[in-house]
Amino acid sequence: PKLLKNACPREAGMQAKGVRRGPGVFVFLILSLRAATAASNYTLSVASQPNSGTAGVTLGSFTVELLDSEGNVATAGPNCTIDAKLLQASGQSGASYAAAEVLSGTSSAVMTSASVTFDALSVDRNVGTGFALNFTCREEGINVISSQFWVQPHHLHVINAPCQLNAGQVFGAGVGLMDALNATADNSESVAVAVRLLQNSHQSEMLECHGGGTSCLVAESVAGVATFGNLTLSVGAGTGFALQFTESVGNVSVESDGFISQGCPSVTCGPGQYYMGTEGVLLVCATCDPGH
Repeated sequence: PKLLKNACPREAGMQAKGVRRGPGVFVFLILSLRAATAASNYTLSVASQPNSGTAGVTLGSFTVELLDSEGNVATAGPNCTIDAKLLQASGQSGASYAAAEVLSGTSSAVMTSASVTFDALSVDRNVGTGFALNFTCREEGINVISSQFWVQPHHLHVINAPCQLNAGQVFGAGVGLMDALNATADNSESVAVAVRLLQNSHQSEMLECHGGGTSCLVAESVAGVATFGNLTLSVGAGTGFALQFTESVGNVSVESDGFISQGCPSVTCGPGQYYMGTEGVLLVCATCDPGH
């Protein structure tokens, strides 16, 4: 019998071959031709690393280079289009990364003579540690990750703080982590913020946690805001007080406006009783010592 042409439809990347098996019997084998993907002969290297910096401020100037198989700058290699993306280390070891936030500024550039420099990238509305930049060459499908750096807030903003207290009053306070554009760094992971008491610009030990302990003197930020509660002063009357807040990434700090402590209200107050003070503020006098 004759071998019929096109008896088996051919597909892209497929080849049909007729094999005679016995008299007049043909078996058609479909051979798949798979193109092997060759690995790139190039690698990327971060020649100058990004700096730790401040939210909303450029990270400095850093350079990425294309290297050949011998580790030399591949000036005759392809002109890679380099994309930069922000990562943040996750886990206790910091060995794995997760996407953090879109970078501000020009995050893509084409290499010239196997090199490209970024000098206008910043991290806005995000502070913390364990950041890194991932650089990818589109044409070669290769990437490199920079060394880690941290981003501190540009400044802190006192959201609420007392202006006048009575002895034994329990109060709260709050502070925001801000970037250079005066926006709250609400994309941030948790950042520890500590509070302490100043009197006439000198540190005072009279700020306490109501009920004892010191846990209330440190708060973890949530969406860029650290909130403190259960605070009290172990003092009667006094003036020139202020709260100082300091964050743990770059030790940026801010002081509240000054406030005073009036001592005990001129009423009889015992455990579980309340004193309605001026301006409609409810004051808890359970710990008030009339001797002050």
